[in-house]
Amino acid sequence: MELFVQRHQAHIIRLADKVATAIDKEDPMNIKQISSGHTKLNLYKVLLLAFEDLLNYIEVHFTKYF
Repeated sequence: MELFVQRHQAHIIRLADKVATAIDKEDPMNIKQISSGHTKLNLYKVLLLAFEDLLNYIEVHFTKYF
């Protein structure tokens, strides 16, 4: 179970890093601010928030393996 959680955590972190890099290239100052339009930048921001939520969930519910 520990290996399972750690591997998935590592993959989520890698994906979050890729998305954060894309955001930094387009809009580094407003990383958390999502506009009302349907843009690729907004998608990146929503994905990054989702990855952060997943990591927080793992930290809270799988503390033993985090």
